[in-house]
Amino acid sequence: MTGSWQVLRLAEEHLGYSGDPGLVAAEHFDDLPSHRHALRLARDHMGVCAAFGLWTGAAGALRGAPARRFTPLVYLAQASDERLPKEIHKRVWSQGLVPHLLIAEPDCLWLCRGFEYPTTNWAGSVRQLPAVAGGNFAESVPELTARRLRTAIAWRDFSARESDFVDARLLNALAELAHDFTKERPDRPRLEPAAANALIARLLYFYFLVDRGFITEKRLQIWGVAEIGLDARSEWPVEATHRLFSQLDGVFNGSIFPMRDIHRPAITARHVNDLRQVLRFYGEPGHGGSLQLGLFECDFTSLRTETLSAIYEMFLRAEEKDGAKSVGAFYTPPFLVDYILDRIEDEKPLGSASRLLDPAAGSGVFLVGGYRRIVEAALPRGRQHMALATLKALMMGCIFGVEKNETACHVAAFSLYLTMLDYVDPVEAAEMVECRHPSTEPEGAKLFPPMLGEPGRPPNLTVGDFFEVPAGERFDAIVGNPPWVQLRNLESGAADDYLAKAQPTPPIGDNQAAELFAWRALKEFLAEDGLLGLLLPAKSLVNKASDDFNQSLRASAQLVGISDLSHLRYKLFRQPKTAEQRARHPAAAIILRNRVPEPDHQFWVYRPLRTGQPVDRKGLLWLLIHDWTQITWHLQTDVTARNWPHLFTCSPVDERVIDYIDRGIAGHKFLSIGDLESFGLKLANKVSNHVDRQYWLGTGKGEGQDWRLPVAGERLGGTPMMFAEMMLKPLPDSELRKATSEARPFLQGKIVVMPRDCTGARFITIPVVFSSSLIGACFPEYAGKDMPVQHLIFLQALAAYLESRLFKYLASLTGRNMMGDRRRLEVATLKDLPWPFQGPGDPRLAKFIGMTPDDRDRMVCDLLGIDDLFRSVISEFDEFRSRFRDGQAPEGATDTVGGEVEVAPYRKMLGAQINQDDDHRLIWRRLGNDDAGAMIIQYQGLGVSPESPDQALERAWQHYQRHTGSGVGQSRYLWHSQQRMESVLIKPLARMHWTQERAFADADAVLAAVMSGFDSERPA
Repeated sequence: MTGSWQVLRLAEEHLGYSGDPGLVAAEHFDDLPSHRHALRLARDHMGVCAAFGLWTGAAGALRGAPARRFTPLVYLAQASDERLPKEIHKRVWSQGLVPHLLIAEPDCLWLCRGFEYPTTNWAGSVRQLPAVAGGNFAESVPELTARRLRTAIAWRDFSARESDFVDARLLNALAELAHDFTKERPDRPRLEPAAANALIARLLYFYFLVDRGFITEKRLQIWGVAEIGLDARSEWPVEATHRLFSQLDGVFNGSIFPMRDIHRPAITARHVNDLRQVLRFYGEPGHGGSLQLGLFECDFTSLRTETLSAIYEMFLRAEEKDGAKSVGAFYTPPFLVDYILDRIEDEKPLGSASRLLDPAAGSGVFLVGGYRRIVEAALPRGRQHMALATLKALMMGCIFGVEKNETACHVAAFSLYLTMLDYVDPVEAAEMVECRHPSTEPEGAKLFPPMLGEPGRPPNLTVGDFFEVPAGERFDAIVGNPPWVQLRNLESGAADDYLAKAQPTPPIGDNQAAELFAWRALKEFLAEDGLLGLLLPAKSLVNKASDDFNQSLRASAQLVGISDLSHLRYKLFRQPKTAEQRARHPAAAIILRNRVPEPDHQFWVYRPLRTGQPVDRKGLLWLLIHDWTQITWHLQTDVTARNWPHLFTCSPVDERVIDYIDRGIAGHKFLSIGDLESFGLKLANKVSNHVDRQYWLGTGKGEGQDWRLPVAGERLGGTPMMFAEMMLKPLPDSELRKATSEARPFLQGKIVVMPRDCTGARFITIPVVFSSSLIGACFPEYAGKDMPVQHLIFLQALAAYLESRLFKYLASLTGRNMMGDRRRLEVATLKDLPWPFQGPGDPRLAKFIGMTPDDRDRMVCDLLGIDDLFRSVISEFDEFRSRFRDGQAPEGATDTVGGEVEVAPYRKMLGAQINQDDDHRLIWRRLGNDDAGAMIIQYQGLGVSPESPDQALERAWQHYQRHTGSGVGQSRYLWHSQQRMESVLIKPLARMHWTQERAFADADAVLAAVMSGFDSERPA
C-alpha cells in the first residue's frame, strides 16, 4: 500500500460502506441534520475523513415525522505517522459519541473501541489489521460491515463497560479526589465539600478555556500571573491561583463557582497541584494519598460540553447527604436529552425566535442541547462560527432555566458558556482575550453573557425554587427531567403552598413532585401552541392515584406522543457507585402541545425494548432509537380512565383480547371476579396492622413466613386439597383478638392468597395473616365456622384459576405497570377480571380442580370462548413476552430464527388477520446473509397479475437500501405497491420480531396500507 488514503478506501469497500447512504464524507458533515458540531470537531481535530452511521426516520412506516436523523457508528480517520493513532483514539474516546473507530495508516488499519481508551499498553489493547494485497478487512471485522451494523443482532456482541466511558472515568477520578480533599493528611489539610467542589470546578473551567485557545501564556502574563505555568513541571503557588481565579471572573464573567472567603485559607498549593495532576497530567488519586500517574487521559478539546453534567451528580452528592436520593436528581445522559429534543423538533424545529425553559435545570444538560440546536439553526450554511454578539443574543434571548441547587445552577451557566465557545470565531475571541485587561474593560465587554443576572437585569438562570418564580412569561418549549420524589422529600415549602392554594387545585397523584412541575409548566409557562417534553416516572402515567393527573392532561392539552421507557429501567441513567442511589423507577417521556385536542387528533405511543436498541450484551444503553415502525397510534378522544393504562401494557393483539373480555362481562356473557361478591366472597389486601409479624404471610424479607413454602398434601371430604399448612405457624387466638373486626374474617383460615405480582395462588385452611403484598379472598359468613364443601371446592377452584395462564395474562395486561414492576395488581383491578364459572355449587368446579394445569387452561378458554389462535397468543405471552418485564429480556429473544418452521406461527397469525378468504399468499424469504427476513404478501383475484415473489422482494429490498433501512431503526419495514397489490415486510431475524403478537401488529399495518392508498412506489 502506498498511503493511508488508499487503505481507508479499501476498508470502505470491504466493509460495504462505499456507495452506501450511511457513509458520509467529512466535507458533508455540515449538511447533516444532527450532531453537526461533534462531527465537524472530529473532522478538524481528530483526522476523521468520513463517518458511517444510521439514518433513522419514518421510512417503512405508515406515519411519522418527516425529519431524518443521522447517528454516527464508525469514524474513519487517517494518520500520517505512527504516533497519531493513539492520539486520535484518545480524542475520539474523549468525545464519547461513537462506539467504533477505524484509523488508516499507509500499511495497516487500526480498529479501536470508541467508548474505551486503555491507559496502559495501548497497542496491545487495540487491533492492528495489516493491509496486504488480496486481503479483505471484512473477514477480520465482520461485526463492522454495513449490513451487520444495521441489525440489532450485531450489537449483542458489542461490549462496553460503564466505567470505561469518558464521563464515568472523569466523574470517578474527580469524585475520588474531592473525597480525598475532605480528609486530613499530613501534607494537606482537609477541605469542606463546598470548597473542594469549587476548586475542582474552577480548575476544570480554566483548562477548558486553555484547550479552546482562550487562555494562553501571553494572556497569563498580561494578567500578572506568570507563575501559572501550563506544563506539568510547574508548581502553582496558591496566591497566584487565587489571583488567576479573580482574573477569570473579571474577563469572562466567570464567577460561576463562588468560593467563600471562609474557604480560601484552607486551600493550599498541595490541593491545587494534586488537582492539576488529575485534570491535566493523567494522575489519579491512589491509596494512602499518593497520586498514580498515567491512569487517566482526557482531551478537553474533544470533550463535549454535555459530558460536564456528570459533575453535577458528584457535586450534589458531596454537598448534600443522600442528595440524589432525597431530591430525585440523577445524571441525565446526553442521548436521552437528544431524544426529548428530537421529539420536540419533530413537531417544530428550534430556532432564533424560540424561547426554551427547563424548570428543573440541574446542570443544564437540556439547556445546552437546546442552545446548540438554536445556534446550529442560525448558522449560515457551510459556516462553523458566528459573531460573539449574535451568540450572546441567542443565549440571552432563548435560554432560560430554574434550579434550586446553587452549585448546579453555576454548572449550567458554565456548560452554556463552553457551548458558546464552540461557535465563537477564533479571530474575534483571540482579540478579546489577548488585548483586553479586566481593569480597563467596560462591564458589558465580558466574554460571557450574564446568565446568572446582574444589577438591573433579571437572570436567565434563576437560582431558586420553580414554585416561587412568578408566572407571566411564556415559553415556546419547556423541557427537562423534574425531581422524581414526593413533595415531602422535595423539602419545598413553596411547592406545598402552591399545591394548597392554586386554583383550580392541581390534579396531582400521591403528591408527586414531577407531576406538579409538569402541571405548572403546562398551565402557567407554556405558550399557546408551545411544546412540552419532560421525563417523568412511568408510574405517573399508570398509577391509579394519578388518574386525575392524566385525565386532566388529556382534557387540556394535545398529546403528541409518549415513550414508555419501562423496559429500559436500570439502563437509562448512569449508575452511581452506591447501589441505594440508583434510579430504579421506570421512566417515560411525554410530549404535549398546549392546544385543545381536536376530535380527530391522534397521538403515538412507543414502548422500546432493550433488545431492540443498539446496546451491548449487558444491556448498557448509549443511544435511544425512535423506531417509527413500532409506534401505535391512538385517538385521543377515545382514551378513557379504564383503557388509558392499557396503552402501556397492551400490544394490538392484547387490546383485541381485553376488548373481547370487557364486552363479554358488560353483556353478561360471563361473570367478573367482582360479581362473586354477590355470593358472599370478599377480597382485600390490607387486613391488619396489629398482629405479630412472625405470623405474617408475605412475599419478601421481614414479612414473617413465605407464602411459597412447600407443604404436604391433605384431603378434605374426598377432594384433594391443593395445599396443606404443615410448615406454617397458625395464628393463635391471642393474636387474632388484636385484629380489627373488619380484618378477622380474613384471619381465621379457609382463604385464598395471591401475591400482587400474580405468580401463583394458595388455598390455606389454617388461620394466618397476610401482608399487603398479597391479596386475600374469603367467605366472611363462614369465618371460624364449618364451611360447606361446595364453598371449599369453590375456593380451591378460585386458587387454581388464579394460577392459570389466561388469568396471569389478563392480570399482566390490566394490572397497572405490571410489565415494569411485578407487584402492581390492585383489588379493584382483580375484580374487573373474568370468572369463567358460576358461584358455589357450579358442578364444573370439582372437575376443574382435579385437572392438570394444561387441561385447566383449555377449560378456562373454552368457557370464555377464546379460540385456538388466541390461546397460542396467551401461551406465547406466558413463555416469552412476559419475561420482558422489569427491564429484563427472555432467553433467546435475539436468537436468529432458522427457517420456515420457526416462522410458521407468525405466518398463521398474519394470514388469519389479513384475510379470512384465502385470496392471498404468504411467502417467507431469508435475505441471504443480511440477518433479515421478509414476508411477501401477494393478493389474488383483484384484477391484477402479481409478479413473482422474488421480483417483489427485489423491488422492496432496493427501496429499503435506498432509504438506509436498518433493523435497529426500522424493525418492521413495510413496502407496499398499490398497483400490484403486494406488500413486503422486511424484519430482523431475531426471534422477538417473529412472534404471533408481532404478526397481529404487522397485519394491522399491511391492512392500513391497503385501505389508505399507501404506496412505496409513489415518487416522494
